[in-house]
Amino acid sequence: MCIRDSGRSVYSKMSKKKFDKVWEAGPFGTRNFYQLERLDNTTWLFEDPEIGTILRLNAFKQIEDTYEQYEMEFYKKWHNKGILNGSRKWWEFNRVLSSNLNTESSTDGTPTHSTIGVFDRERSQEEIDEFWNNLTFEDRMMIKNGLASRESMGQYQLKLIMFK
Repeated sequence: MCIRDSGRSVYSKMSKKKFDKVWEAGPFGTRNFYQLERLDNTTWLFEDPEIGTILRLNAFKQIEDTYEQYEMEFYKKWHNKGILNGSRKWWEFNRVLSSNLNTESSTDGTPTHSTIGVFDRERSQEEIDEFWNNLTFEDRMMIKNGLASRESMGQYQLKLIMFK
């Protein structure tokens, strides 16, 4: 099923003419399409997300074979703590299976993975400082090696416009 058909299925009660108008009106600029395989995620503990919810997408290129293991076994634990302290609602980790981009058409190359996060509230500076000051040596080494296993290719804010 193509993306347009998927969007149309979500808004099946909307007239075809109105849907086509909404579809053609946005989003503006270049559209990149990615087929993702979800590898892991936290548990959604809240009511359905509202239209207009802001999501944060991070694109990564895998550098080391251990990258997926760092995300799923180390970083996911931190994201779960964020859910428990109320600063985060969701985290997911995806592998890019295919894309309309390739390294010839994209100056940055093609990402191999992405994370998507939904946040609930901003952490205070005190909470951030406490987090960094309470890291163990093992945590610091896991962060150092985890970051070395991937290359960040950008962070993007997304706005939820459809939900089924």
